[in-house]
Amino acid sequence: MERLRPLVFICKNHSKPIPTPILDSLLEAYGRTTITGEHEGLGTKLIHDVIKEHHGSLDFVYKEEEFTVKIKIPAIH
Repeated sequence: MERLRPLVFICKNHSKPIPTPILDSLLEAYGRTTITGEHEGLGTKLIHDVIKEHHGSLDFVYKEEEFTVKIKIPAIH
């Protein structure tokens, strides 16, 4: 039987400096953002919730003003 590999998505984006308290809670709380104005900061938490619901994983790295999100979703046969 052929074993399917998980789907892997990697997204990188340049970013303004992100304070540690925001990084520490990105996957746990809505409304965490460094953008001013009418922006709610929902993206990372919403993505994390959907990925978990589908038995996948999400991890992120913030280094040298670059934010990288890596998503793995199991393949379904």
